[in-house]
Amino acid sequence: MICLFGEPEDRELLWLAAALRQRGEDVEFVLPEELMIGSALSYRIEGSANPSSLRLHDGRVIDASRPGVVVVNRLATLPLVRSEGSLLDTSYLNEEWRAVLAAWLRTLPCPVLNPPRAGSLAGPMMVSSAVWCAIAHHCGLPTSAWRSNEVPALADPMEVVCLGSVVFDAAGSIPPKVKTSLAEMGRFVATPLLGATIDRRDDQWVFVDATTWPTFSAAGEPFVDAVLACAREGVIR
Repeated sequence: MICLFGEPEDRELLWLAAALRQRGEDVEFVLPEELMIGSALSYRIEGSANPSSLRLHDGRVIDASRPGVVVVNRLATLPLVRSEGSLLDTSYLNEEWRAVLAAWLRTLPCPVLNPPRAGSLAGPMMVSSAVWCAIAHHCGLPTSAWRSNEVPALADPMEVVCLGSVVFDAAGSIPPKVKTSLAEMGRFVATPLLGATIDRRDDQWVFVDATTWPTFSAAGEPFVDAVLACAREGVIR
């Protein structure tokens, strides 16, 4: 089972769902409202074993302890579900739901692409591309000088997708050393699924920006193969 968590307007998640279903895979597309309204979530943290169960309002059950399960998490926010109390009570309950959901996603025994962080539900959200550039430089990628009042001029930009140690380059032209540094970036920020923009300037590849919301379709069918490999093997390579 491939579980996709995200908004119905997320075209990349819809693309992935369609690609998986064309291959006959069992796909569950779960919306934020379905997680919050009429659902039942239970889990226990017991060292290496973390039994859990998510039952949705329509009777579907997400059992992440089953072999062959992968969660692709693209949750941005959760809807505000009104309680019978005051607005303050409603806000409190929704924050509790968010905390429980984040803890559940982080303790699942199956691969999660991407696990929540303290400030977001689906991987780190950097406030500026300058932060990503600093991380890229640390991981050995060439970067341009960054100025807050300028948009960098791009020569030949390319979008790539990193899933664990594998970097998907549709053109097949990015050097192995650059791919290694991109995969290192994903490990550095503990984000197994990362998108990046690389600009080719003469004979040099320059890092431009990164995102935890990559364009799956840019990676094509090999990316779908990699997601299925995660499900079969139960690990992110």
